[in-house]
Order: sequence, then structure tokens, then C-alpha cells
Amino acid sequence: MSWDKLKDSLDRILSFPSSSFTRERFVDYENRVIKTDCSGVLHLLLKEHNIHLFSPTYKAWEIFEFIKTHGASDKIHHLSEGSILSWRKNRPPQSGDTGHVCILYGTPKEIACPLQNLRQYELQVFEVTKAANGPRIHNIHIRTNTLGLMKSVCSQERKWKETHILAANLFSQKRATCPQCNKTYTHCLCSLLPYPKWKAPAIDIIRFPKESKHPLNSVNLLEASFEDIRVYDCEYIEAQDFGISPILLYPSENAEPLSERELMDSATRFILLDGTWKKTKRLIYQNPWLSKIKHRVIKREVPPLYKIRKEMSESHYSTLEVYSDLWQKIEPKNRYKALYLETLFQEMIGRQIKEMGTDLYLKNYQHYPGFDQK
Repeated sequence: MSWDKLKDSLDRILSFPSSSFTRERFVDYENRVIKTDCSGVLHLLLKEHNIHLFSPTYKAWEIFEFIKTHGASDKIHHLSEGSILSWRKNRPPQSGDTGHVCILYGTPKEIACPLQNLRQYELQVFEVTKAANGPRIHNIHIRTNTLGLMKSVCSQERKWKETHILAANLFSQKRATCPQCNKTYTHCLCSLLPYPKWKAPAIDIIRFPKESKHPLNSVNLLEASFEDIRVYDCEYIEAQDFGISPILLYPSENAEPLSERELMDSATRFILLDGTWKKTKRLIYQNPWLSKIKHRVIKREVPPLYKIRKEMSESHYSTLEVYSDLWQKIEPKNRYKALYLETLFQEMIGRQIKEMGTDLYLKNYQHYPGFDQK
């Protein structure tokens, strides 16, 4: 179900002139009356949209336990409009408040956090509370660690609760994906990305159109890591966008090793091409000025990290690997950051191989330089 459709249901409930907080879980759409608690409104909404997931008697803490084992996430960057937010007490009482359930009404907004090593977010939620005596739109705050793991919530009266917070999209039949990277939760690397983002070196990337949509495109990882990286998604581009004496890092026939003097020249902008071997050749053909500028190469001492590509050449490195090597040479002090990016890229490829399965990997990729049977 789309967010717009769910939002219509929430807005209709908010417009009811008669509402109250009770355990009755009653709604009369004709007379516009609702009597419910926080978990009850969720049951009523699921029933309205013909979604059957769990018993209609579930309390807040039981809903928490359900989503815990059905595709829930505890990362703030996995939240999107319509997500169910839930937290519970460690020892549910026999009666009364057993936890809380609410629906995200707007995307999380990061705000200043007064505590070190924590991040703070403001979230607009649809909820039913005793304090409001029924449904309302309310702002809550959530604090996370630097990796985005939700640690505590402040829902009212500035009182913070340190508790396990989970989120799930119960109104969607699609596989849950991260709204930032569009990958499934198991493939999402957003929590491991540098925070705050790094400052990009003087390296430009011309990416063949549609490459950005490839699930394993390494430049996507670069874009998520740098605040001011320059990536051009196009087939045609003018030379003046790249300064007076740009250098193309590309293993063409006339390419020469990159010199120390060229690395030290702060006026130089380096250009990388992103795409398959065939597509990068096409970029050069369609932009003749790329053939006329200097072509340079960097020799890496390790096999390519991209273990699931068709090319078998040991010189076919991903754009991220070339970017990493060049960055280390331009700014040696940032070597550890560049190596961290390579580790993230390895993790991304490793997760894909794991999902692919050992048998398929062994069958299709033994030709690869650096092939690993483990």
C-alpha cells in the first residue's frame, strides 16, 4: 500500500470530532467516532486495508515482538513515511502501558544533539496517547549512536527512555528496503558510511548513464561518503568543466605512469570514467577532447576487489579502487580513509556473493583474478 493511501486514512481519523483513549478499539466511520489505544489504532488500520499479520488482540509489546522477527530494523536511516515505530518495556506489566506503537508521518530530520558521540533526530508521528486522549500528530525525538542505531526516545515532557526501538513497514507487501540506498536491510551499508561526510579530493567522475542504477555501482558508495564529490552522469560533456590541464586515468594504449610532479600539482584535476570497458570507450569516442588530454595509469599491487564482474583482465579495477589509490597518492594522510572505503566495497561484494550462493559463484566466477573458493 502506498504512503498516500495510508496518509488518507490517518488524516480521516484525525478529522473525527469525537475520539478518546480507551482499550475498546472501536471505530465508526459513518459517525466519525474512534475509541482506541496506540496498538488498537494499528489493528483498525490493518483491518481497514485488509492486511492480516497477527492476532487482533496483540498489545504494543506483542507487536514489538512480532516485528522483531519479521523484517524489523533498528537503524534510523531505514525509516520512511508509513513506518511503524515500536518500543516496549523489558518486563511488561499485567495491565496498563506495555510499550508504544506509532506511525511515522514525516521523514526523520537530524538536529543538534547536546551529547557527544550521539546523533539526534526529530520525527513527526501519528499516535494515540492517554495524554492527548486519542489520535494526534506529535513530534518525538530519537537519539542514535554515530552509526544510526536507535538508542533512546523522548516522546513527551522531555523525558528520555533508553530502550530497544524497532521499525517496520507493515502496510507494504514489498521487501523492506533502505530509503537512502534502496538496498534491502541485509545489503544496506549506510550505517557504516563516514559521518560526517569527508571532503572530496580534486577527482572528477564521468559516469555512463544508467550505471548509477546498477546495484553494485561503486561510485554510489563514493557519493554517499563525500559531501562535495563531482559526478557527471552523461554521455556528452564539455572540456571546460575540468580546468586547464586535466588528466584522465585510463589504461589506454598511449597511457603513461602517473608522475610525482603531476600528483603534486594542486591545479590538476583528475578524471575517472565509470562504466564497463565498452561503455568507457564509448564515452571517449563521443567526447573527442578526452582523447587529446594526458592519459595516465596507476598500477595496483593487489587483484581487483570486484569479484563478480565479467571482465577477466587483472587491470580492470572498479572506479572506487582507482579513486582510492589516487586519493592515497594525492593525500597520503588520508590513506586510512581510502582503505576503509575499499573495506566497505569488499563488504558490499561479499554480501552479494553470499546471497548468490556458493554453487553459483563457483560455477560462474572461477575465471576471476584472485578467485577465492572460501
